[in-house]
Amino acid sequence: MGGFQRSSGVPFGFLAVLSVVVWGAQCVFEVMLARAQGADYLPHGPWAMFSKVLGVGGRGLSKASQTVSGAARRTGRRGCGLVLLAGTVPLLLIFLLLAAVTPVAGLLWTLVLIVAPVAHGALAGVRLHRWREARRGMATGGA
Repeated sequence: MGGFQRSSGVPFGFLAVLSVVVWGAQCVFEVMLARAQGADYLPHGPWAMFSKVLGVGGRGLSKASQTVSGAARRTGRRGCGLVLLAGTVPLLLIFLLLAAVTPVAGLLWTLVLIVAPVAHGALAGVRLHRWREARRGMATGGA
């Protein structure tokens, strides 16, 4: 009576550790792909679109910052990575907390954490294969 009821879902600690492991695996996939592609990595990867969007957003934030601070010393492109992190990390924490609260959501979150890196690894392999085929085609077509 009046006791603490334990949820029958996935433990929060397990979800947190699994999230970090999955994040690390996805970073490894991208680093391996970037290492293989070298200078061609950014233009051919999924980050090209994000880079353009963030460049536009970064220019807008940069102009707003220059206007507010009055320090318009440089007029170069500035990144928007901190804003992206500030928006993404809280969203992921909210999803993680929801998964900890709701047992079914915890199981779904675990499923996503298993499927996402597998899909990411497969897509990274496909991107690397297509890049190698394109290079091979350029080498034989240009000779």
